[in-house]
Amino acid sequence: MLYNCSKLERETMNNNSSENALALIKSRFQSLSRSEKNVASWLLENPNEIRTLSMAEIASICGVSDTTVLRMCRTIGFNGFTDLKISVLQNIVKPTQLIHDDVNPEDDTMTVTKKVFAADIQSLYDTIDMLDAEVFNQTLKAIKDAKSILIAGMGSSALLAQHGYQQLKRLGINCSAPADAHMQVIEASMLNSKDLTIGISFSGASRNVIDVIRTAKGRGAGIIAITGNSKSPLAEEADHVLLSVSHETRTDTVTGRIAQMAILDALYVNLSLTDPDDTLEKERIITSSILQKLNS
Repeated sequence: MLYNCSKLERETMNNNSSENALALIKSRFQSLSRSEKNVASWLLENPNEIRTLSMAEIASICGVSDTTVLRMCRTIGFNGFTDLKISVLQNIVKPTQLIHDDVNPEDDTMTVTKKVFAADIQSLYDTIDMLDAEVFNQTLKAIKDAKSILIAGMGSSALLAQHGYQQLKRLGINCSAPADAHMQVIEASMLNSKDLTIGISFSGASRNVIDVIRTAKGRGAGIIAITGNSKSPLAEEADHVLLSVSHETRTDTVTGRIAQMAILDALYVNLSLTDPDDTLEKERIITSSILQKLNS
């Protein structure tokens, strides 16, 4: 049976949650349902992971519905997932880490700027160290051999999906990257064994992206994952995984996004060099068409 907090008790618990978030989870643990306990246990074992994950992504990892995660949050005394997430982060990080891990309130403008640049550069170095040459070459082959390619990403990853789409289009590769989650699934359902799907999600647990990947996989399409989590549901579904690295606390990782864009850029340049003459001719045609538009 679920534990029902009174309004006064809930307000008291929320007022103190910044100091006792993880303790509250422990204290209400026995009052949770079995599925809610799965979520609570995961949170207690992985409090640092909550910084990069959404409610839907945690639900996917725990094998439960979004509603179960929300119900667990409310049962232990929070108004919702966001309140729980903020409280847990307040337990484990300093406030400025929620903006950027390396900055301090007393830093001047250029110090902050240099720290941001340094973090981005470090993420790129860490990512290149993690890239497996064989996997990267297999990914290039899969892209070259595919009849069509669907690129899926949501939120900030949708921007990366569009970036990858534009690059592949410049090479004359048949690809798409619809922004709408339903359209992504619809296109995935039309694929076959000659096609390829690229899923982009730093956490690797985006419910919408995983739905697309599983739909495409069910149709026999090949799967490429660009993610920051090698143990994620997305990585587990993929034929080839390209890992990016970020050490950020904030939920919307800046350095992780830059590292994933660098991966896409590296794929583009390598594909361009497969047939340099053809690439240059396509660039000439594209440039000419754009100039005609600008001068019209």
